[in-house]
Amino acid sequence: MIKTSESASSAAMTQAITKTVIVKAVAGVKTLPSPPKVYLQLNALLQEKNTDSQKFANIITQDPALAAKVLQFSNSSFLVNGKALTNITDAITKMGLDTLCCIVMTSELFSYKPDIENYSIVNEQLHSLAVARLAASLVKAELKQEAMLAGLLHDLGKIVLFEINPKLTQTFFKHKEKAKDNIALEQKVFSTDHCHISGYLLHTWNFSASLIEAVVLHHSPEKLLRKSFGIAQATYVADQLIHGQDLDESFVEHFKLAPLLEKLTARAAKLKG
Repeated sequence: MIKTSESASSAAMTQAITKTVIVKAVAGVKTLPSPPKVYLQLNALLQEKNTDSQKFANIITQDPALAAKVLQFSNSSFLVNGKALTNITDAITKMGLDTLCCIVMTSELFSYKPDIENYSIVNEQLHSLAVARLAASLVKAELKQEAMLAGLLHDLGKIVLFEINPKLTQTFFKHKEKAKDNIALEQKVFSTDHCHISGYLLHTWNFSASLIEAVVLHHSPEKLLRKSFGIAQATYVADQLIHGQDLDESFVEHFKLAPLLEKLTARAAKLKG
């Protein structure tokens, strides 16, 4: 019975993210994010029993630009006695494999610089990293990697949404309100939103149904009450708190989060820098 319910839920999600309006909108964009090939290679390595930092370093060093970004991040976060790390293997050992995968994923997905007025790809990358880290801290150990992925990918659709039509994008930013999710405005202006476009891209790249659900529902707390706390719920919480926005009251009450809010808010503020 549970399998049937999950199957129906997955089918409904697939139907929601493959509507004609979404497919046509994505098809009309000249430059789309590419599947994260290096990340997928690293993820395959993670599944192996006998692996080490050197194997990961061998993959990273095949792309000099990516290697430079990994070193840049490691040196900004893990300076040892004031000395810069110059060896990729040492950098990976310091940052850990989960963080490495985060850096690689965001570097690949945000590698090109779309010319979108009022939109910063750098700020988007920093936000996604912060959400990924906070979301991963909210779930059980076995869900951490997928929670980090959901955090990294939750706003991927914005890159596509804002390139559908420059005039519509100008209209959106003209009426966009700070400290609000603006999903209703996205729907009104574009006839879809970044959540569903993100889900569609991940669907075409064959990511898991649970990951797609987390990305599609991260602005729909009322729908997240139907299941136990997992990566979708963690992604919603992390995104809201990193944005400095309040959590839905029903959501807080349902998952009994009130005693944790002060600590979670402080953690989010620290991750935002």
